[in-house]
Amino acid sequence: MGHKVRELINASAPVDIIREAAMATGMTSLGGNGLKKIEMGETTIDEVLKTVQQKEQLTTICPSCGKAVSLDFRDCPYCKKPLVPSCSSCGRIAQPGWIVCPYCRNDLKSED
Repeated sequence: MGHKVRELINASAPVDIIREAAMATGMTSLGGNGLKKIEMGETTIDEVLKTVQQKEQLTTICPSCGKAVSLDFRDCPYCKKPLVPSCSSCGRIAQPGWIVCPYCRNDLKSED
């Protein structure tokens, strides 16, 4: 455990802050480790989901830069590319195949 993480724990910092500091110093989350084991064929998605209990531990891979990012991120913090398709007008999530935003009537076809 690094000095910074130890200080945060001793100061009773919020769990999210401690997790961010640990990840910045090289810690791999349980979810991230699980995804690597799925990719290597060593375990199944069901087994990882049984083990990982917090959404923050689940990650996905950015299709643009290939880095692991949290499932609740809308944009990749490494390459700024959107992870979740959304309407440029109202910002709400747009489903694949939609040609118009049902919330604000913005034309989504022109955003491709």
